[in-house]
Formats: sequence, C-alpha cells, structure tokens
Amino acid sequence: RFFGREKVTEKVLDAFSRICLEPGGSLRLLAILGPSGSGKSSVARAGLLPGLARISLGGFKAPRVAVLTPGAHPLEELANILGHMATDDPLPSGKSDELLEIMKKPNDQGEWDGLRRIGDMMPGAGQYPLLLLIDQFEEIYSLCEKMIERSSFIENLLRAASEPEGRISVVIT
Repeated sequence: RFFGREKVTEKVLDAFSRICLEPGGSLRLLAILGPSGSGKSSVARAGLLPGLARISLGGFKAPRVAVLTPGAHPLEELANILGHMATDDPLPSGKSDELLEIMKKPNDQGEWDGLRRIGDMMPGAGQYPLLLLIDQFEEIYSLCEKMIERSSFIENLLRAASEPEGRISVVIT
C-alpha cells in the first residue's frame, strides 16, 4: 500500500508534466533525489506511474513504461526491457541482442543515439511515448565497472530525452 506521500507525488507529477510533456523543452529528464531510504523508488513506482493516468499527456496516449535498475551492465538491462516491449516475448534474446548492438555504437557524428533510433522504431511510437524509469540510477557508478558502458548508457539516455519530437522521457531515482 502506498499512502502518506500524496503531496510529494503531486509535486513529482507536476514536475513531470512541466519537464517531460510541455512542447519545446530541451531535456525530458526528471531526477527524483533524496537520501537513502527516503522513499524515492516508492514515489516513482507507486506514485508517479499510477498518477500518469490522471494527467494530460500532451496529445499522446498512455505511455509505454520501461522500469529497470541498471545493474553491472546497464545497456544490456535496457536492451532486454526494450526487446520485450518490441516483441511481447518474455525471452526476446535475438531482439535484445540486436537492440544492444544499436545502442553500443555511436553514429557517424560520434553521438550515442541508438536509444533515440530504437524509440522511433518501436510499435506505436507516434502515439505512445516511452517513459524510462531507471530506479537505483547510482548503480551505474557502484556496479558498472566499464567507463565506456557507463558513458554510452548515459549518452543514449540524454540524446533520446533531448529529441525535439518528445517520444522518450527519462525519470531516474
């Protein structure tokens, strides 16, 4: 049960609306910050996600939501979640491998835009925005040992969240 955090949940929903849904924003990234054990995950998972049903999504339908914790291999975690979403297969190893390779390689300009390109190709991309909730974001520093993997994960998130079409929003705790 989730109760007693209505005010903070409303603040988070308001911030999400302003940052992630208003047209013309430069970066659709919302960070929910606080000390360890303060309830950030609860606010995001049990407050923000259900609360999205109560707010206007700026012309989009209900978002597709991907919730993940980065772990030691954040790009693999993200590819697995997106592979499942793209195929509706609980074990989408082939699709996940394909998506991982897209996110691991920068484009010709040296930008890590694989997540943005994947978001554009997802079924219903024009109608259903993609919300990535990355819980325990600090794991990219505490568990992910390879700097290149950490950097490419962060750059993929930032590039996708800054795309003018607004199809991908990122919330981190």
